[in-house]
Amino acid sequence: FKEVPGCLAIAKQLKEEMATFAVNVPVVQALRNPGMRERHWDALSTTLKMEVRPDDKFTLRDATEGLRLHETATLEVVQKVCDKAAKEFAIEKALNDMAAAWEGIQFEVL
Repeated sequence: FKEVPGCLAIAKQLKEEMATFAVNVPVVQALRNPGMRERHWDALSTTLKMEVRPDDKFTLRDATEGLRLHETATLEVVQKVCDKAAKEFAIEKALNDMAAAWEGIQFEVL
């Protein structure tokens, strides 16, 4: 890239933009947890003392610039609630899989 100044400038700019975005990745990973249920959003809102209710209009900008969810203290709370949701989801999924596996099996009691 050193021989082509335009490419070097673009590469540097892209590197800077990626570094800036990288601080938001933990928030994205936590909030996109498929195990997040209404009770987890309630817990998050209660703990943070602000309304956290993603909907079709909720953006990463809302989460970071508006709610400041990427900041260390807040992120720890978000990750704790989301980790709990993930564990509950894993248990829920395991129970559903067991129920499906046993469905249709009949036992004869003597």
